[in-house]
Amino acid sequence: MLAAAALLLAGGASSAGSYSDPAGDDNAAPDITSVSVADALPDDVVVTVTTSNEPTLSRNAWFNLWFDLDADSETGVAGSDALVRYFPDMVAQLFVWNGSTLVERPATDVTGAYEAGALTMNIPKAALGGRSAFGILVVSGKRQALGAAAFTASDFAPDLGHFRWPGTPRAAFPDPDNDHVAAPDITSVKVTDAVDGWVRFAVTTTNYEKLRNERVVVLWLDTDSRSATGEYGVDAAVVLSDDDVQVLRADASQGWTEDEPPTRVRTRTSANVVTIEVHRSELGTSGRLRFRLTAASIDSTSGAALAVDLAPNNGSFWRYGVTSVPAVRLVAGKAVGVPAGASPGKPFEVRLRVRRSDTGREITSGTATCRVRVGGRSVRAKGSLARGVGRCSFVVPASAAGKTVRGSITVRSGGKSVTAGFSTVVGTPSA
Repeated sequence: MLAAAALLLAGGASSAGSYSDPAGDDNAAPDITSVSVADALPDDVVVTVTTSNEPTLSRNAWFNLWFDLDADSETGVAGSDALVRYFPDMVAQLFVWNGSTLVERPATDVTGAYEAGALTMNIPKAALGGRSAFGILVVSGKRQALGAAAFTASDFAPDLGHFRWPGTPRAAFPDPDNDHVAAPDITSVKVTDAVDGWVRFAVTTTNYEKLRNERVVVLWLDTDSRSATGEYGVDAAVVLSDDDVQVLRADASQGWTEDEPPTRVRTRTSANVVTIEVHRSELGTSGRLRFRLTAASIDSTSGAALAVDLAPNNGSFWRYGVTSVPAVRLVAGKAVGVPAGASPGKPFEVRLRVRRSDTGREITSGTATCRVRVGGRSVRAKGSLARGVGRCSFVVPASAAGKTVRGSITVRSGGKSVTAGFSTVVGTPSA
């Protein structure tokens, strides 16, 4: 899912950001609604293709008219023995099967015009081997480039095989409306955050009330606002399809890796809005983030992205600052002695794991101090902090057998502190 998308939230908020993206940039192929063939006596046929969504043909769109001239599905390309191509900025092209491949032939007198959402092609029968009956398949296409990658959307009429034209003066063949490939068309994004830590991305998709099969929306997150980290600045991605959600991280050594569930991400899609909610514990400690979105239509067989909509269009980032931030506290676990039992005259260490209340993650910097007493007397001890764990290290007095060691560890980080006490009974040396 990620590879295809790459080629691709609760109430009480006190801050918000709104971002817009152009409508109609979802790379939708011309949606064919009908194909008709007429016998233009004495020597031509006229093929007319109507569409529902392309009143003027885009410069990056085209039509391929495939002809089955011998009613043999084993010859040609998937049964097609001739191909006529139409682009808005060039003359028509003609290709004919020579027994092993399609070869371009002079497209003499093959003409075409596209007006008011309809393509009209005038094709000499001689270009089609003089056939008076044939099969026809029409494929519309539209391409969108992003760097070195290109995404091609399409619509087939019919979806399988060919329409059969028996050579009568006129025949019309309907094709279902809205069966063309189109990415969810992102038109706006509203971002809010709440004091409970949830950041909500509400993404409006004008052409899809709900995500359908083979449609994907990806939220790309730069959680530290640094272009040098992650994958081209992206540190995490939320990949949403119609029935699944994945959270992925960009790892410098392993590439993209998936978070093990459960994750603190929740999604829903209805009423033309895709909602993605990400808890701040998934975003790190920074109150600033950058984000962008990709909506895509995916080929279920190859996994390739076909139609794509980028927001913003140039592949850059939008910025958002989280303001509904609860007061941060340091949360300590249980103090643990290492080794399990203290012995007279032996080194002993008490460890205390400390996390941030806002993210649930271990602290990454700070200091630790500690105090230790045995039988009412102070014992020299050293405090240290590493990888979110405060340590209190000391040597148990040789005379402390059977006595109780009592102490405390205080960890300070980011102007906050937490203290935890501990006690243990010193063992008696074995005879």
